[in-house]
Amino acid sequence: MELDWFIGSFPNAYIETKFTLPQGIDYSPNSIVWTDPNGLIFPVASETYMDGAAGAPDMVIVRWNNASRPAGFIFSGGNNFRFNVVSDCSERVVAGCSQFWDLNISAQTTLTIDPTCTNCPTRCIWR
Repeated sequence: MELDWFIGSFPNAYIETKFTLPQGIDYSPNSIVWTDPNGLIFPVASETYMDGAAGAPDMVIVRWNNASRPAGFIFSGGNNFRFNVVSDCSERVVAGCSQFWDLNISAQTTLTIDPTCTNCPTRCIWR
């Protein structure tokens, strides 16, 4: 899939992904890397990490700006996001780290074509 909005016509466009991490793991700041099938890396413009602490999920919000998109970067099924996490057993209210548990990380990616436009809604492009 090619995002036609991520061209010169919309220089202020950005893509933002919100990752929700379950209790028991913490995100390692500045570790996210987005690569395309050819190994090109799309540099991160900004990153926000909110540790939910005990009993609540953590949230990582990462933004990529159109102006920073490397020439030749392809949006396709071969793209991947990689990031590091560390265990935080103090967040596990139920069982601590004494047993295995599922780590269901969810993500939602949105596209904003023009942040100055009042009637141009942000759209979900991947879930």
